Amino acid sequence: MPENILEEFEPIFYPRSIAVIGVSGKGGMANKFFNSLLDGGFKGKVYGVNSRGGELRGMPLYTNLNAIPEPVDYVISSAPKQAVSQIIDDCGTKGVKVVHLFAAGFSEAGEEGLREEDELAAKAKQLNVRVIGPNCIGISCPEHGTSLEPTPLPDSRLMIGDVGSVAFISQSGGNGVTFIEAGLTRGIGMSKVISFGNGCDLKASDFMEYLAVDPKTEVIAGYLEGARDARRLFEVLTQVCRKKPVVIWKGGTTESGAKMTSSHTGSLAGSDVAWEVAFRQAGVVRADGLDEMADAVLAFQSFGRLDGNRVFGITGLPGGGGGFGVALADACMSQGLSLPAPSEETKARLKPILPPAGCILRNPVDMSAVAYTPENASKAIEVIFNEPGIDAILLHLPVSMLIGIWERDGFNAMVDKFIDLRRSYNKPLVICSPPCMYDVERVAMEKKLAQARIPCYPTLHRAAGAIQHVARYSDFRREVELL
Repeated sequence: MPENILEEFEPIFYPRSIAVIGVSGKGGMANKFFNSLLDGGFKGKVYGVNSRGGELRGMPLYTNLNAIPEPVDYVISSAPKQAVSQIIDDCGTKGVKVVHLFAAGFSEAGEEGLREEDELAAKAKQLNVRVIGPNCIGISCPEHGTSLEPTPLPDSRLMIGDVGSVAFISQSGGNGVTFIEAGLTRGIGMSKVISFGNGCDLKASDFMEYLAVDPKTEVIAGYLEGARDARRLFEVLTQVCRKKPVVIWKGGTTESGAKMTSSHTGSLAGSDVAWEVAFRQAGVVRADGLDEMADAVLAFQSFGRLDGNRVFGITGLPGGGGGFGVALADACMSQGLSLPAPSEETKARLKPILPPAGCILRNPVDMSAVAYTPENASKAIEVIFNEPGIDAILLHLPVSMLIGIWERDGFNAMVDKFIDLRRSYNKPLVICSPPCMYDVERVAMEKKLAQARIPCYPTLHRAAGAIQHVARYSDFRREVELL
């Protein structure tokens, strides 16, 4: 990794000032970028640029970049592609470090657009200006108040996401915004979100190199359609995966999807088999869609690594656990997880708590008979936390049944108990809680638990899959650390 990469990328993620080109009293995309910086709490200075001058929101609009009396680190341009060449020249004259080009119509439009894009990249390199895009919506750094979503929304967090340790790199701006929204719902906190579009200059490989050493990032996720520098990308991924987990959703895996990638970002999708082999060799966790990617990221954010793939399943809270136990066992086994039998010590400690009728003392354990008593249920779960031969606990939690039998006070008390156990024993706890008639309470619970490093999933299959992703990556890390 380049020694000075943190310093080189400082103006990209932590600019002291941003100028937005094209703002006016008529609205438009430039105004949305401008407003999102002001409303999202950007920590630097914001300047508006319009060739006719004027003002917006009580702030002067400068006729060009060079009319701004102070230095500018970062430029956002939503000007049409015909104006981009001159904007690059102005950035060079002004000493701008990086320019984000929203404009489309370049390599995704065909050979002529590709030629124009290459010329822009060459000019920017000559002028020492880094380029994000074109054809993208740029950078979000929640810690610094920069926004990926250029649309004013009631809650500024919907524009930038919650601050956290997960970085997301995407060739698609829409997928970037969707991932932020998924994060807000499920408790995934963001360090950086990057939409780089066509990537004429700064590409996925460049951002991966930076994130590998970024102290604010612990987990990296990405949506990729293709790569012009595939060899370099996989060389970088091989190095990054030895430091941090990387979860990638690869678009364009079918013939029709591959054709769409060319018209979307001008990327060459390549053979899916080649991508699969390269991902495996590098240690990348591959996800099939945004849901699976978010599932894996949530697990990595919550417990990072596992010692193995041994899971203890719990069902029957607050009743009817037999069928769910079968489903939990099937989900775990289908994902390649292990369900070891409880130790004799654990059985001996559970027997006085779990009555012989109605409870099944095996793995998964069915607590149906005892679960009508929250106190006994808590005692039994704590015994399982002490089981030495497991790496994670998977608990099926039907919120509607819990609230229906224990009411809200009992439900909230059990959620608090989960948090206390997770903190006391530092053992990964994963919750499966399907959508239900009490979904407002369920979503609130999901976010509360996520903050305590307890991930929640809507199905047992997805929960087991997320655990297995972490287990496999943990195996990979142990192997490379022994080399």
